[in-house]
Formats: sequence, C-alpha cells, structure tokens
Amino acid sequence: MIDRRRSDHQRLGLVTGRRRGSAITHLALVVFGLVVTSTTSGCSRESALYRLAEAQRLSADLAVEFTKGSDAANRAVMADTDDASADFARQAEQAAQRVRRSADALRPLLVDLGYAEETGLLEEFGRRFDEYRACMKVDVEIVQLSRCDSNVRSLASTRVQQGTLTNACEATLRSLRDKLAKRTIGGTR
Repeated sequence: MIDRRRSDHQRLGLVTGRRRGSAITHLALVVFGLVVTSTTSGCSRESALYRLAEAQRLSADLAVEFTKGSDAANRAVMADTDDASADFARQAEQAAQRVRRSADALRPLLVDLGYAEETGLLEEFGRRFDEYRACMKVDVEIVQLSRCDSNVRSLASTRVQQGTLTNACEATLRSLRDKLAKRTIGGTR
C-alpha cells in the first residue's frame, strides 16, 4: 500500500520525502531569478530615464552658460574702461570653461544612450564653439588695439563675424535641446 501511495504521488507530481527539499530549492531559485530580472530591468529603465533627464539638464546648462559667456564678451567689447573690459573678459572666459565642462559631461551620456544624431549636434556645436572662441580672442586683441586708437574698422568686422558664429552656436544648441526634449525611454511619453 505504501508503494502504491508513493507511485500515485509521483504520478500526480506531488512532492514527497527527499524531493521536497530539491523542489523548494528549485522554487526559491525561480523566485529569486524573477525578482532579480524584474529589479534589474526596472533599474536599467530608470537609469536610462535618469541619463536622459541628465542629458536634457546638461544641454540646458550649455545654452545658459553659452548665453552668459556671449553677453559677457559683448560687455567686454563695449566697456568704457580697461578694468571693466578685463572683468567682463574674465566672466566670458569662466562661462566658456563651464560650457566646455558641460559639453564634456554631456558627450558620454549621449553616446551611452545611443543618440547618434544628438551626439553629432554636440560635435557640431563644439566645432562652432571653437570658431567662436577663436573669434573672441581676435576680438579682445582688436579691442586692446582700438583703445590705443588703431584699427577700429577691424573691430566692426569681427563683431559681425562674432554675431554670425553666436547665432550658429545658439541654433545648434536649440536643435540639440529640441531633439533631447522629444526623446523618451520606453513608454514614458
């Protein structure tokens, strides 16, 4: 009778005796696997969402710092005194350093998220920003010369070039921010 009960239990798939421990272990491993899978997939999505938000924040910081630097550079050129000009030039340089740091922090996020188009826009901004900075250095030299009453016409021509470069940088940053604003992770938007 005992042998018949054991075979009935085995036929019905019921767990008995020694097999109970292995079944509990198997069940625990399945539950653990499900928990780990759901947790890591949730973290990955959250992590991607966090990285997207961070990329959006950094691109906004880039635009703000670029505008601050551009304004300070304009004030440096238009300042009445050499001291005021030097102070504004320092502010412009500090803003340029913050722009560079934000761009450097943004680049790996965009690459990690697989945003090739946005990475390209950031690279384009970098090239334009380098041109803008070169123009600003020439501008500062011309301002110094103009204070000595030499070559004021050159100042006017570099101001036009600076405006063109500023507009190009701002347009690229605006495109980058717009692209990032449209990005979503999974079904969040």
